[in-house]
Amino acid sequence: MLFRSGERIVVDLRLALYAHLQNLSLGFFVERRVGELVSRMASDVTVMRTALTNNLSSFLQQILIMVGAIAVMVVLNWRLTLFILLITPLIVLFGFVFGFYLQRISTRVQDQLALASVVSEEVLQNIREVKSFVREEYEIQRYNNAINAAFQAALSLLRVRAIFGPTVAFLGFGGLSLILWFGGREVLEGRLSGGELIAFLIYGLTVAGSLASLVGLYSGFQEAIGATKRVFQILDTKPQIEDAPQAQVLGRARGSIRFHDVHFAYDDRQPVLQGIDLRIAAGEIVALVGPSGAGKSTIFNLIPRFYDTKSGKVEIDDIDVRNLTQASLRQQIAIVPQETMLFGGTIFENILYGQLNASHDEIVA
Repeated sequence: MLFRSGERIVVDLRLALYAHLQNLSLGFFVERRVGELVSRMASDVTVMRTALTNNLSSFLQQILIMVGAIAVMVVLNWRLTLFILLITPLIVLFGFVFGFYLQRISTRVQDQLALASVVSEEVLQNIREVKSFVREEYEIQRYNNAINAAFQAALSLLRVRAIFGPTVAFLGFGGLSLILWFGGREVLEGRLSGGELIAFLIYGLTVAGSLASLVGLYSGFQEAIGATKRVFQILDTKPQIEDAPQAQVLGRARGSIRFHDVHFAYDDRQPVLQGIDLRIAAGEIVALVGPSGAGKSTIFNLIPRFYDTKSGKVEIDDIDVRNLTQASLRQQIAIVPQETMLFGGTIFENILYGQLNASHDEIVA
């Protein structure tokens, strides 16, 4: 049941993350690289999956074993049990300190893996340019550097784990040595029999084993926290463009477009459009001509409301686009990009993408 619940949580998380990415504004994707987002959906969620399935079930199992063993120990000899419980906080404190470092290093590992994914994603997407400029060796070296950086971060994580496990084991068995010393005194003074001391040591080993497992699982949860933070950074991101509360649905548009004193900038440093006034009548054909960076693409991006103006307004059929639902507005606009992008699948399916309920004859036409 725990495994099923854990897998279900991970499925829901992946679906929620993907759906949230679909609803974020275009500006979010312009500011981030695709490889990093893919890494968060794949690598980070996989780390969380391990914590929610294997680690969680083991955690509950070890808790039950430890509580049961301690209960029996209290019945056998409460004085010796109290002595053991005084040692336990030291091990727990040690686990918390190491868990903090594990969380930080694990986050760094995931960041480095995301960077490697970014490099490979960009190169494979732009393989034509790589080959045109004969940069194969350069890109191989760049990917090698990214992977080696991830490898070094992973080694740091392994070093901490390598110190962590044996130290916890040392503290646990050191505690058993103290039990043997204190229990021996109890036997000599007649408060405990030899058989009870042996039973106590067996239960002590059980508690020590469970405690070591719990501390190890805690470190695993700390590593998962690093991945979880990266995932929830995306889930907590709000869309820059949202429909107004009373946004209306745009029906069949006539097609008149008006820019009224529009100012726009992608950031606060460099204005792109300043005081643009433009009126295009329905059915009129207009070409915007100018050098690269003059703002032609920006004007087009404001019409389907991929971005909002800093001041002024853009109107479709005399309606401010901010007062329309994004879906109904964009359904009225056809965009032919400079670069043709195809989805995986057939040409038929790619044509169908423009209108999912189109008939076979319409697709052929």
